[in-house]
Amino acid sequence: MTSIRRHCFALPDSIIVTIIRLTDALPAVVLREMLNVELYLLAGTTFSPDGRATGYGGYIGTSGALTDSLARCGVSLRQWAFRGRRLHPEVVVLVSRPGRPMNPRARLLVEASLVRAIDPDYSLLNTIASAPTAGARATRSQRLWAMYISERLVGLLQGRVFYPHPGKAEGGTTREQLVRLLLAQRPPRAMNTRQILGLAADCGLVIPGRTPVQRTRRDLTTRESAGASGRPRLLRTHIDGITVIYPAGMTVRQARADYRAHHPDAPHVPALKPCQGQPPARRRDAS
Repeated sequence: MTSIRRHCFALPDSIIVTIIRLTDALPAVVLREMLNVELYLLAGTTFSPDGRATGYGGYIGTSGALTDSLARCGVSLRQWAFRGRRLHPEVVVLVSRPGRPMNPRARLLVEASLVRAIDPDYSLLNTIASAPTAGARATRSQRLWAMYISERLVGLLQGRVFYPHPGKAEGGTTREQLVRLLLAQRPPRAMNTRQILGLAADCGLVIPGRTPVQRTRRDLTTRESAGASGRPRLLRTHIDGITVIYPAGMTVRQARADYRAHHPDAPHVPALKPCQGQPPARRRDAS
């Protein structure tokens, strides 16, 4: 019989987090509990499609996705949750809010924020790390609430679930690998899109599609700044019409100085606030 150890933690605003540590396969009782909570995390050793171990990681999901496809419970649910036997579960985390369900838009923003916060260090199997529709439709209070709760959830998960395991993320979506690649630069660097593509080529990362430059720029700017709560991991600025992408830990002044240091021919322009949306349109002189 499967042995289950539970630890419960109370977070602000009636959020209850239950951490279940397993010593055997995922039992049916836990699968049923996953259908009655807001969010869940399956954590353990992850594997690539060819069976190669890719370090400690997991999968984060919303219970709504499970409820919408109840026919997948049991064996089918187990197969789907493990992403084709790509995860050996060791820990299950259940996030609930008894009597006060989360707003669906806020819940999607929390899920996306958790994926973005954990993925740079650990191998998550999630293929989507943003919720742009929910982010566009959520009210300001819902976005602030999602940011507040996600920050506390991230702190708890990193301390109680991921901290004992070395962070060595591998694989994931192309966008997450690009984000991880830029964040891993030491010292931090500000780069244009073609430089980032050069780094990706050196690491054997192939950008699919007919327009890898445009896809990379879109993935690291527009999609990074939308669809989650909190501050983006990457920011951007523009120098002489060139998009320059840099880690959020750098200021825009530092990013511009770093880019000019590696591109002496780049024009010296005054520091502006980081652009998180579309670049402002140029004003035309009145005729």
